[in-house]
Amino acid sequence: MASPARDRTGPDYARLIEPDRVHGSLYTDPRVFADELARIWYRTWVYVGHESEVAEPGDYVRKSLGLQDIIMTRGADGAVRLLLNRCAHGANLVCEAERGHARSFRCPYHGWTYRNTGELIGFPFNQGYGGKGTIEAELSLASVPRIASHRGFVFGSMAEDGPGRERDRRLPPAVRARLHLQRHAEPDRRAL
Repeated sequence: MASPARDRTGPDYARLIEPDRVHGSLYTDPRVFADELARIWYRTWVYVGHESEVAEPGDYVRKSLGLQDIIMTRGADGAVRLLLNRCAHGANLVCEAERGHARSFRCPYHGWTYRNTGELIGFPFNQGYGGKGTIEAELSLASVPRIASHRGFVFGSMAEDGPGRERDRRLPPAVRARLHLQRHAEPDRRAL
């Protein structure tokens, strides 16, 4: 098999994939991994976990979506959410335990505290930010833009829109309801 093509545009996949074998660089080339992240992990629906892992309100489990550390949590409203495990202030992890039960997550660095729904509920020296009620809505934990559940299997997509979204919209309403495709990030959990 020929050695992989090396150029600025990325790997030449046509040369790397043959009918009876693939070139080993597909498993080791950082450019291939970057392409996978951009084209698959951060654009399409990816399986994250199962609703049974967060059976009760307050339950959480850490997951990953591509290279992103995610907290899958169930809020008091019963909705399953996928939150990025990064403080909006300093980007530190707000949850270090692999799983557990918590109503809030606290950044150990500056003490910013978030509800398990992602809302910022407390931060030290709030007068320096204009006092309580000034920045909380802007600095909540980021969440995975799209989340859907099918028979308890939770999927997330880092893309606001992307492959699958248009197909989901074209499904008849009865089929969408049967598949339980829901926008968990929205408080009313409307179907897609």
